[in-house]
Amino acid sequence: MASFVVSSFARCIGGEPLPTVSAAMQTLFSPTSAPTRKTMGLLQRNFLDVAGKKGELEIAIVVDGTESMTDELAGVRQSINRMIADLVRLRGDSVRVALVIYRDSGSPSGDVETPIPNFISDPRTIEIGVERLQPESGAPFFYELMDVGLHEAITNLPWSEDPSVSKWILLFGDAPPYDVTYHDDAFPNAKRRFADELLISLASRRGIQIHCVLCSSTDKTKDSYQQSIGQTRRVMDRLASQTGGMVLDLSYPIIREALAGVSNAPEFQYTPIEPISQKDLTYFQEQNNASQALRIAVLPHEPIETMAFGPDHPAAQIATALTAQFRSMPGVRVKSVLDVEKQVRRMRAEGLSGSEAIRGLAGRMRVDYIVWGRIQESPAITSVAFRRRDGRPIVRVAHNGSPDGLAEVVLTAAASSPEQDAEFSQFANRILRGANKTKWLSSVSSDPPLVKNLLTSMGALEQAIGQAIGSDDSDRMLAQGKAAATLAVQMEPANPIANWLLANIAYNQASAAFGRGESELAKEAMKACRSSLRLADQNKDKITSTALRREIEADYRLIVRKEFDDAIAIYEIMTDPSMPDDTQARGHWMLSGLYAGDWGIDPTRVDAERSRQHVVALLANWPDRPETDQLRRWLQWDDATKSTRHNHLPRLNDVLVGLD
Repeated sequence: MASFVVSSFARCIGGEPLPTVSAAMQTLFSPTSAPTRKTMGLLQRNFLDVAGKKGELEIAIVVDGTESMTDELAGVRQSINRMIADLVRLRGDSVRVALVIYRDSGSPSGDVETPIPNFISDPRTIEIGVERLQPESGAPFFYELMDVGLHEAITNLPWSEDPSVSKWILLFGDAPPYDVTYHDDAFPNAKRRFADELLISLASRRGIQIHCVLCSSTDKTKDSYQQSIGQTRRVMDRLASQTGGMVLDLSYPIIREALAGVSNAPEFQYTPIEPISQKDLTYFQEQNNASQALRIAVLPHEPIETMAFGPDHPAAQIATALTAQFRSMPGVRVKSVLDVEKQVRRMRAEGLSGSEAIRGLAGRMRVDYIVWGRIQESPAITSVAFRRRDGRPIVRVAHNGSPDGLAEVVLTAAASSPEQDAEFSQFANRILRGANKTKWLSSVSSDPPLVKNLLTSMGALEQAIGQAIGSDDSDRMLAQGKAAATLAVQMEPANPIANWLLANIAYNQASAAFGRGESELAKEAMKACRSSLRLADQNKDKITSTALRREIEADYRLIVRKEFDDAIAIYEIMTDPSMPDDTQARGHWMLSGLYAGDWGIDPTRVDAERSRQHVVALLANWPDRPETDQLRRWLQWDDATKSTRHNHLPRLNDVLVGLD
């Protein structure tokens, strides 16, 4: 079953996007706000990778201050302190800034000015200096004195002599310097003064890396911008590559689109935690027997060649039903539909079939068993469980009933056939034994149309939260899930699962609306979330699964009642090893946020160490879940060192749960 899992979201104040360079500055060094994909080498390497080095850092911001940069200069003024705060969190040490502005020979303020001539860290002093970053005429030509600005920064700023201090120039510009051969008798000062090779040599001697941001330009100068863009790219690439720096090229529309998707994200509060290493994860695994869960992948019940994953597709709904039933059982872990779809597409592309395809799928998804079958006229469903090591079928069943009853049929057959596979048979017997059968294998409904809508909504919600919230794919799946759950509620208004699905969908839609700056839509969605959650809680006793009842009650007490102590107590119970695997993971996820101060909890309840313990549990025991992927991104897990680099947890949900 899906839950309140929200990807980091973006927000545009008043619905208006920020200047592109402002969006870049807010995402370059922020694990919370950075785009999840590296578009067109959004960077040849990731700025976060370079910035993650610990120790002091001196940055000279060198900016083209001419009229063609008007919008981007406003972006620099708006976002510089936020960028510095991101860097301080990422590096864990001092970050000091100087500012150099270059223009052209005809500018009223001259070729170059230095509003911040020393490396400083005080935000207010930086803000005062940056206010002088105002556009002036770039006449007589589109070309600017980039080389003069760089030379000023390299040679005249008081760089530290300490080799342990990192030194950067962060260059913002939309136009190239003059060509070395350029000359005009009418404008004798409009010329190239310092060659690239000299600038590179001077920077290298001081250990300065030159990082470049190729900015967009105004509509007024777009023709000149396009004519010179190739030259600007070549100069910036040369300066960066030969000093160990990088280039972010904002001239590419696809990069601007990626940044627009995360621009102007709220400036979250953060809770620092102690670093996490592989040693911590290994210790947790040893203490909790984390590897003992049975791992299963369920495929839509149709041939691989024609396999489809739409939530309302009958073959996919069989997989959704089996997945939901298996996930409600302790000691079993089921792959997400997005993981399954990804690997099936690869198998299809490689032309694998039969037992070879089964072994390949199981190996790539690291599961012990695959459940797969066909829809036929009579019996309606044939389902087969295959084991990984040899691709051999160990259980084969026929089922004429509702898809949500299929799991019991599969387990009953497995329990009576220990000679086929002892491990799967033992698991089936444990689940079917006594009271457990009622507890874990309850049907969602006896009404086939209602079941169909519930399965459509479940499948759509799982696919939605596996995508970036606010993306087109996620929005589409949320809309489909809402439509199906709404139909289910119309059929049975008091159905707790339908209402809980609606609550989950509404919460994620509120997050997406908030990310787009649509505060009124976000408020409406949160109102719908609370209303559906009340109904789910009122009727939760109709659900025989103790785990799901607890989850609904915990969410209700947190989001509707704001009874944080009661919610925490229930989430703690959910992490007990006797609970289903998904329930445990959900409990750890919610507690990691609550103890970090998220969800509007009283600051006196913040307990960074307990938050860290739950983060460790997720990283160690649930590495493939979307929540864990998000944690790795926030904390900047480094696969080389097997440790975290950005040891701060964002409080993402504070504002959202406060919307009334």
